[in-house]
Amino acid sequence: MIVLSAINIYTHGPLVVARKALSGILESPTVRKGNERVIFFCHSRALYSDISHPALEYVEIPRSRRHWLNRLFYEYVWFWFWS
Repeated sequence: MIVLSAINIYTHGPLVVARKALSGILESPTVRKGNERVIFFCHSRALYSDISHPALEYVEIPRSRRHWLNRLFYEYVWFWFWS
């Protein structure tokens, strides 16, 4: 299982990097063969709407950008329980 977090990425350069990283992972041989599952945490799935794959699962967290306390909660509490 491969887990990526891009919950605070939503514009310009960082978004391009996140999209290329996700595309690169989905093109890897292990993911193409179906040996790996990819879970991608993001602010909005609409930012990545053109990227799809049977092994890819999006988890949207739209409240992550509302306040810095939300970001701390997700990074240090929610992700810990998810793992």
